[in-house]
Amino acid sequence: MSYEQLKETFIKLKKEQLSYIDEVVKVSFDKILSEDVKLQIYRKLKEYDLALYDIKRDLRAECEKELKEKYDNFFRTNFGYDNRRAVFRTAFIEFDLDVNYLNEINFENDWDEWKFYSRLGIDKKSKHYKYTIGDLICNYDEFNALYIDYILNGQKLIEKPIYIFDGYYYDEFSFISNLYGRYIDMYNNFSFDKSYSTDKGIKKISDNSMDEFEKDKIIIPREEYISSNEVQNIFMRELLDVTNHSIEDCVNKTKEKSKQISYLRSTEYKEKVLLERINQLYEKVRGDFIQEEILYSGSFLDILRETYRLPNNDVVYKEKVRKNKGKDSVIVVAITPEDEYIITFQTRKGNEINAEFPSGYIENDEDVLSAAKRELLEETGYTTDDLFIIDEAFTSSGIDNSTTYIVIANECVKELDVKADGTELVNYGLFSELELKYLIDHNIINGSTNKLAYYNLVYNADKYSYGYIGGEKVYRKKKVKEKLEL
Repeated sequence: MSYEQLKETFIKLKKEQLSYIDEVVKVSFDKILSEDVKLQIYRKLKEYDLALYDIKRDLRAECEKELKEKYDNFFRTNFGYDNRRAVFRTAFIEFDLDVNYLNEINFENDWDEWKFYSRLGIDKKSKHYKYTIGDLICNYDEFNALYIDYILNGQKLIEKPIYIFDGYYYDEFSFISNLYGRYIDMYNNFSFDKSYSTDKGIKKISDNSMDEFEKDKIIIPREEYISSNEVQNIFMRELLDVTNHSIEDCVNKTKEKSKQISYLRSTEYKEKVLLERINQLYEKVRGDFIQEEILYSGSFLDILRETYRLPNNDVVYKEKVRKNKGKDSVIVVAITPEDEYIITFQTRKGNEINAEFPSGYIENDEDVLSAAKRELLEETGYTTDDLFIIDEAFTSSGIDNSTTYIVIANECVKELDVKADGTELVNYGLFSELELKYLIDHNIINGSTNKLAYYNLVYNADKYSYGYIGGEKVYRKKKVKEKLEL
């Protein structure tokens, strides 16, 4: 449409909107409206807002073209800020309304009345509507459906205050949010906890206090992975959904969608998607196990042959070794109270120096931590009750089906002297954290699972640095890394 056509369309629609507002004011003055009717009114007003916005957007584009030359000529001869303001105040659209327009509306105070008429672009005394060039260029919305409470003559669209909040916290803090023309308190940025620390100890928030707070209020909990502003925006959209016939419908839909959005952003969902993707990749190569044959059986080592049928119907054979009757093993990262690491030395490969964390096999009647404690004592004479599993891995998945567990052992103290007997001759030494890094960097500790244990210590130990004492989880202090070069 042309500039003049757009202008005529805007005037026609604007008059229709203002007439509808006056009609609603008269109806709401005479009778009590149902919640469904009030929602329909809100949506109708919003329709006008959106339609007028679209026309103003097109008008703005046309107006800027027409006014560009006018601005250039004007500022060329009358340059100055005040003169520029005069151009922006030039009437763009104006017309008179009936002298009885909005006479049935009631206001609580003069400020509300002035603000309402000002936002409508109407002079209260003359009932004259005026829309300026500045309003159009600045894309100013002279009316918004958020003011529906005024139009309904005090019959609120939402009867109860809405609270979007995380939970209960003693230092109450709220912010005001302009919703539907009334200021509605919104609790935000709270950590959910029924207690908090004070100089006098722990003070509890009673259930009665919480019940009293929630009484006569609409509570929309903020989920973990969604902001309060997003929850509010969802609620605003639900108000416009014609399938919702009550505020309760809007609230319930808001809660439901907030949970959905939060879940889709959660680590739980991301992990689920990742595992599904991994399983889809694996299913394309997963073979069906057919049988296992023993090709050789020795006192410590067995050699096996496993047969699989692949998805493409090929039959494949995998030769495996089974050490110590297929027992799993454990590696112990042992740390003394002085933050020294216990490292063992023994003959493993030729005449090369081979250093390791204490380690060994898990016997049939043992759990992982019991085996770790026993192996540490047998190889070094040190013991502790402060142990926890930090990781586990297949020892060498291509040829060995066993698992190696990595255990952190804190506060290790000397209990007995180690005797050299059996098939192993083991010596040990105590090393600082910096010295341990040297052993790793220079391949003195060179076993793959030992290096895995070290990297778990460096990168993951803090994540798992807790134990259970008396049934309660107790977090250990984080180690301070040395900042020196060896």
